[in-house]
Amino acid sequence: MKLDLLRMLRHEDIYVWERGAIEAYYPELQTNESNNKNDRARTFCERYTTAEAIRGLPIFQDSATCEFDLIFGAFFGAASLESSPVEIPEQIGADGTQAEFAEASALE
Repeated sequence: MKLDLLRMLRHEDIYVWERGAIEAYYPELQTNESNNKNDRARTFCERYTTAEAIRGLPIFQDSATCEFDLIFGAFFGAASLESSPVEIPEQIGADGTQAEFAEASALE
């Protein structure tokens, strides 16, 4: 019943993690590792930096499909999370145009 509800919600572009909180997807704590929520989040982000690393989490070992692929595929319009180069746009002010932008914004 829960999975049916999640499917219906996803059909409506509403995404809820099957296991609830994102912390439920973290691997088990290692010896001397902090159980502090912020520390665990930072450690997770440092260790799991690619889609392949996330797919390799113990929680997905017995699954045919990785839930992250389903959700992020819907967000970004891709069937799977393949690594691809990301182009970062030039920030305002990098070439001295920030003042001009601020003045133009003030006039609007």
